[in-house]
Amino acid sequence: MAFTGTPQALWEPRFLAAFGLLALATMLILAGVVVVATRPLRQLAEAAERLGADLNAPPMPAAGAREARATAQAFNRMQDRLRDFVAGRTRLLAAISHDLRTPLTRARIRAEAMEPPAERAALLADLARLEAMLATALAFARGDVAREPRRLLDLAVLLGDVAEERAEIDEPVTYAGPERGAVVSGAPSALRRALENLVSNAVVHGGAARLGLVPAGAAWRVTVEDDGPGLPAAELERVFEPFHRGDAARSLEGGGTGLGLAIVRDVAAAHGGRIWLENREAGGLRAVLLLPAGDAPPLGPPDRSR
Repeated sequence: MAFTGTPQALWEPRFLAAFGLLALATMLILAGVVVVATRPLRQLAEAAERLGADLNAPPMPAAGAREARATAQAFNRMQDRLRDFVAGRTRLLAAISHDLRTPLTRARIRAEAMEPPAERAALLADLARLEAMLATALAFARGDVAREPRRLLDLAVLLGDVAEERAEIDEPVTYAGPERGAVVSGAPSALRRALENLVSNAVVHGGAARLGLVPAGAAWRVTVEDDGPGLPAAELERVFEPFHRGDAARSLEGGGTGLGLAIVRDVAAAHGGRIWLENREAGGLRAVLLLPAGDAPPLGPPDRSR
């Protein structure tokens, strides 16, 4: 059958309007299909973010198509297995810690009666360090930061308090930044512990600690700088590994438990933030801690290209 229309008819307003409406309807339908199809992926990504910050986060809802439900159920089973694994290791460490407290207490009692005083003091210091290592390791394994209630707090006030307390005992710690107004949602004790760990590293191995605070978009940027030797590039990331005992890690941790920076990273992650180390051009090391401001959403993954 021959085509009887004229090419000019294709350019008539009525035809163009009908074609435009058809194209718009098609685009809206396709957009709806894409949204529905990608919703399970978004839910999976959100559940993974929650799991990364807290093993006790709510499970992923099992809804939608059969494949989406199967994915959600598999993710929830994985979360349960991870929770059971961590709980088992925590119980094991708690049992070891409990069993070691009795001989440590006996050793402390005997050490207090030792002579000469110099040897007594040295042994008591070693015992105190062992007890601190046990307490730190147990707190790290339990993930105490996830258990502490969150509230709005002023990061500027917290940094000022940390610097003032260190200055009172004649440590070279200073703070430059706003006096107040840096509101974040967090666990006060956990954040203070993370800052104390960073300051201690800077003072012991860098000679001083200079604390800074500036806004960074929807986050607050905390810096802790020192004048020490810095670290090789290969160690800037590895020192965050628990019990990492390379030469550079020993230098940074000062013979501590090997968990100081691992705890700082856990605290940062639990607050939706990030932490990294970088060598300063003028010499020394800079620790950078990013925390979401107020009730802002968690920060994205770190930039590994840095």
